[in-house]
Amino acid sequence: MLLVHMLMMMLKKNMLYGLLIGMLINHLLMVNGGVWQYSEKGKVNRISGYVDTNHGNINYENIIKKGHYNGY
Repeated sequence: MLLVHMLMMMLKKNMLYGLLIGMLINHLLMVNGGVWQYSEKGKVNRISGYVDTNHGNINYENIIKKGHYNGY
């Protein structure tokens, strides 16, 4: 896992490459990660400071709706 962390740290300045490396590592290690964080320095309108930016591999909205969670 140290190798994974090192690769992500090296590539974190370029979010697209970080996302692709994360997906490749996920595939090679056969890890079923639901969410990959590819940057901790994302920007969102009307939010001051940085936010985490993530890529989801699982459709949590459908799971929540099918399970009738959170008022659905």
